Amino acid sequence: MPKLKLAQKIARTVVPIAPLVFTLAATPTIAATFASSESTVTIDKFSHNPFDSEVITDTFTNTFATDGNVNATTDAVASFVTEPPSAFNSSFSSADGTGNNYSGTADSFAGVLGNFSVNSGETFSFNFDADLNLTTSIDNPQTENAIADGTVSFALYDTSNVDSWTLLDSFTISGNVTSGGNDFLNFNSSDGSQLNLSNISLTTNFGGDRESALASTEGFFSRTFDRVTNLTLVEVKENRSTVAVPEPSIVVGTVLGIFALGYRAWSRRVTVK
Repeated sequence: MPKLKLAQKIARTVVPIAPLVFTLAATPTIAATFASSESTVTIDKFSHNPFDSEVITDTFTNTFATDGNVNATTDAVASFVTEPPSAFNSSFSSADGTGNNYSGTADSFAGVLGNFSVNSGETFSFNFDADLNLTTSIDNPQTENAIADGTVSFALYDTSNVDSWTLLDSFTISGNVTSGGNDFLNFNSSDGSQLNLSNISLTTNFGGDRESALASTEGFFSRTFDRVTNLTLVEVKENRSTVAVPEPSIVVGTVLGIFALGYRAWSRRVTVK
């Protein structure tokens, strides 16, 4: 499958992260901010060996400072071992800053894809382990902004017709921690999803100058097919951290930077291993 087409297919499985909204203050003060977003996924004990597999990683950072210091750090790794089949990926983004006028964004992306073939009457199954960890810290809520958000998404497609993928099952973990509000942590699955969750934990600490959200789940997926079927399993994640203490003069630049980052997240390059 051409790389561009594959990237477009995978991009559609990612739940868009809500637009970021900064509350700007007219009077700057010395500020210290921190945001961190991290997720990891392990998939193993597959019932079938994949006949093809691919991994995707990408990172992006953007910093701006006229009066202060800002750092943005990212990391993304992904692997899919075929004998015996197992997949792992993780992505991490953090940003921190001090000063009167700065902004920084760290964005990381990682994903794995496996193609499988099952015969009539066979059951396709695998185990999974997924974690999402979001943290923000600010000193002055009147002038500082810190945002950590992330999404982990699983999707299983019937790809017997390579030109028309049919979504069979999916589930998503998503969260957002924002200084000043708009906090959430969710777990959602498709209707009829064949999930058997042995453990799911959603822990939040919202409000105040130190906020966090932690999601952890593990379980077993199983689905039986009544005909020969080609399957594609796609697991992708995106983690983003943003800190800012902007003055009114940089509002336009900040907003344009956010839109540019959002567009880039939907046009990832693909690395095949």
